[in-house]
This record gives sequence, C-alpha cells and structure tokens, in this order.
Amino acid sequence: MKVASITEQVLTLVNKRLGLYRHFEDAVNKYKQSRDIGTLNSGRKTLETEHRGLSSEIASLQSKLKAEGSDLAEKVAEIQKLDGQVKDLALKASQEAERLVAGKVKKDAYIESDKHLSSKRQDLVSRIDTILDTL
Repeated sequence: MKVASITEQVLTLVNKRLGLYRHFEDAVNKYKQSRDIGTLNSGRKTLETEHRGLSSEIASLQSKLKAEGSDLAEKVAEIQKLDGQVKDLALKASQEAERLVAGKVKKDAYIESDKHLSSKRQDLVSRIDTILDTL
C-alpha cells in the first residue's frame, strides 16, 4: 500500500511539472507578441524555480520507492531523465524566440526550428506519458 501512495504522489508531481512547460510556452508566446523581455525572464525564472522544487520532491519519492524495494524507482529515474530533455528543449525554444525577436534569425527559419523542437518535445512527453501509464 505504501508503494501505491508514493506512486500516486509521483504521478501528481510529474503532471504538475509537465504543466510548467505549458505555462512557459505561453510566456514565450506572449514575449513574441509583446517583445517584453521581462515576460520571458519571469516565465523562465518561474520554470527554473518550480521545476527544481518538483524535481527534488520526485527524487525524494524515488529514493523511498527504492528503499521499499520497488522496481518502479527505475521507471521514475527514466521519467526524470526524459524530463530533463524536455526542459532543455523548452529553454532552447525560448532562446530561438529571443533570436527571432532580436532579428538574428529569419521567420521561416524560426518556424522550421520551432516545429522541430516542438515535435521532439511532444515525442518526449508521449514517452513520459507511456511510462506514467505503466506505474
């Protein structure tokens, strides 16, 4: 029963963390429209701070799962690894948006790059969801 409780907490935290990326994507889109760097920096800071807290909570729960002798700890480790890649792609997308607004990249090149990054991010989120379904 204890493993089930820990697993439920992990699911909740992972879903919260995935929600952070949606909020950050909204901040990036607002930045592209308003060209207000403060909006982007605020969104990035929120992502970094909340992501760090949620990730440390998940790591703590992962340790508890390991202590319980559950093989689910390995699945949580895989989720953590994939999530790190999702975060990197989200930050890369924000850097590309900054380059677009600054005029350092043409719109067509930006759109192609954004499609590529978004596709990779969606693939990783799908893989995370698949693992979550097995917990």
